[in-house]
Amino acid sequence: DAQLRTVTNAWLDRLRSSFEVRRLQLPVTFEKVVAWHRTIMAVEAAEHHREQFAAQPEKFGPKIASLIREGLATTAVDYAEALRMQETVRNELALLLHLQGDLLGCLVMPPRTMPAPDTSTTGGPAFNSPWSYLGLPTITIPCGLAENGLPCGLQFIAFTSPQVFAMAGMCERILHQYA
Repeated sequence: DAQLRTVTNAWLDRLRSSFEVRRLQLPVTFEKVVAWHRTIMAVEAAEHHREQFAAQPEKFGPKIASLIREGLATTAVDYAEALRMQETVRNELALLLHLQGDLLGCLVMPPRTMPAPDTSTTGGPAFNSPWSYLGLPTITIPCGLAENGLPCGLQFIAFTSPQVFAMAGMCERILHQYA
């Protein structure tokens, strides 16, 4: 979303006064991360709810029922690939950050592809799903409003919780000066 890109870039520019901010190209495997994450969620939902779903499918809402059906139809090979690739992608990301000389190993990006949606949804998972899939801690801090008045945030991702809390806390203090 153009509005979100404008707000995010403005706030990242403000952080450049205190930090080196660089654009990184994520590993090619990231193209499949959301699909792998969905595979794991679907299979694990199906495994957990299998008996109750078989006995009383009407007790499940349409979205979770669809996810369970998807999990039941997933092959063991596809599930195993999704699990195996977690470690592969995590290692590729760690190598990327190490090669870039990133001392804190912290990534910063918007938490969604657009400003906050209305209250009927939490928005799409594209910018959150990779970090859940990889088991990496994240935190989002507010960073202003888009032209349409909806809030925007900056999402911080790191390999450890202390890293992500430290970076988000430092950045929040810096950005608060501009609020």
